[in-house]
Amino acid sequence: MIITIKANIEKPSVLRFLGYKDINKVPNTILAKVDSSLKKIPEISGNIIYDEFKFNIDTENKKILLNSVNSFCGEEISKTLSGCDFLVMAISTLENDFKKTYEEIALGGTIYEMIIDAIGTAALNDINNRFWVKLVDKYKNRGYTLTERLAPGDDNWSLADQETIFSILDGDKIGVKLNEKYIMQPEKSLTMVYGIKKGKSSSLKKEHSCEKCSLTSCSFRKEPQKHTYKGVMVDKSGNFCRDSSFS
Repeated sequence: MIITIKANIEKPSVLRFLGYKDINKVPNTILAKVDSSLKKIPEISGNIIYDEFKFNIDTENKKILLNSVNSFCGEEISKTLSGCDFLVMAISTLENDFKKTYEEIALGGTIYEMIIDAIGTAALNDINNRFWVKLVDKYKNRGYTLTERLAPGDDNWSLADQETIFSILDGDKIGVKLNEKYIMQPEKSLTMVYGIKKGKSSSLKKEHSCEKCSLTSCSFRKEPQKHTYKGVMVDKSGNFCRDSSFS
């Protein structure tokens, strides 16, 4: 399934992605440049390809078994998806290769490059939040609730598992490719997984947990990080598992 979602870009969000924790202390020169850049960008939309998948959990080896050849590995994702009936896997991206479309604005200098990058990040963040809300509403009507967002590259989940997502979902259909270092192109793209389980409407008020995020200096942080110690797991066959964390 592919859907298109229009972003609602708010200036405070752009300023925070520029690194300003207190938006009341942003220099007037920066405010003026952000305003002028936003006026030149009338609309930003994003495409999301997603689908539902059944899975099994190998609790001993902390693996999410998607089929006979594909799996995710990690303490946190195994814990979060425990008790879920199925999962939703998705790839999101901004339409029309955002950076190339607005490279003319970025030619104004480094500060404009930073502003355009922040606008793109704010747009993708808003689109992903709106996608999560759509999923909450969709599954609420079926008697299900959602987990928070899980994304490869987050603190306790290996970036390498993006390869698994791309082996199942066709990123080419929305113009997203994955390179040998597990980096997506275009840059303003994201892979994500949500667990779905029986229950009342989602009690979560957000689709991202600050407690589990390692970006300690993030301008959006509202909760301290809950620290874990990372280690290497070996399954019963002697194979290394990509990621693990333990108290």
